[in-house]
Amino acid sequence: MKLKEKLKKYGITEAELEKILVNKKKPKIRNIDKLYKDHEEVRIAVVSDTHLGSIYEDLEALHHFYKHAEKEGCEIVLHAGDMVQGSHKIYRGGEYELHTFGAEAQAEYVKKNYPRNLKTYFITGNHSQSFWKDAGIDIGALINCPDITYIGSMQADITIKGIKFRLIHPSGSPAYALSYKMQKFAEQMRSGEKPNVFISGHYHSSVYFYNRNMHCLMAGSFQRQTPYLLAKGVNPTIGGWILTLRGKEGRNIGIDTSFILFPK
Repeated sequence: MKLKEKLKKYGITEAELEKILVNKKKPKIRNIDKLYKDHEEVRIAVVSDTHLGSIYEDLEALHHFYKHAEKEGCEIVLHAGDMVQGSHKIYRGGEYELHTFGAEAQAEYVKKNYPRNLKTYFITGNHSQSFWKDAGIDIGALINCPDITYIGSMQADITIKGIKFRLIHPSGSPAYALSYKMQKFAEQMRSGEKPNVFISGHYHSSVYFYNRNMHCLMAGSFQRQTPYLLAKGVNPTIGGWILTLRGKEGRNIGIDTSFILFPK
């Protein structure tokens, strides 16, 4: 398939593609410490794997979670990847699990339907990256807007009150034990480069543990059971985290964690 045919298929103009490829929309991490300078206690929310565009998305639960997070005093949400379902080519039969096709259409669907009551900082994941593999389209740049800020592809660091958060979105099937792969990631980090809070998307599971002076979390999901996940033996955990950070700026005094579950 020629480039012009691909652009037409995914609803992208040549001018839009040029802006993406020359990095005119390259995401940059903003210093959000200033938002919390005078706060002794800060609450943020964490979500992942919302998979908008999938017929199995759970927008109702996602909106309920954002409203709950706002009532709990959260000011921002960190999203650990796969905001959209991505290309129908990501796995065989993927076209039967989509209600919105194409990068531009899914980006517009996010802007119209994603919760906007709290500011969200997000990375892309392996599903989002399927558009890049198909046609060189960075859907994170297409989604990026004032309330939904794109901060990186597959991984990004962000700092709040001097506490370093790392978001990652790996790929591959889950291990026999839920925390195993995340433990391996944590073990391989260099001591001088570790975050204080390590957050992983992709696995559609909810796990917390403390390892090598890092608070490690699997972020859960907002996509219900799919035929693909069922075949992989994955039973998704629907919900997100509320994190409470205590201490003065630049000091990691402590973090309390609470997972808000939305049972099937």
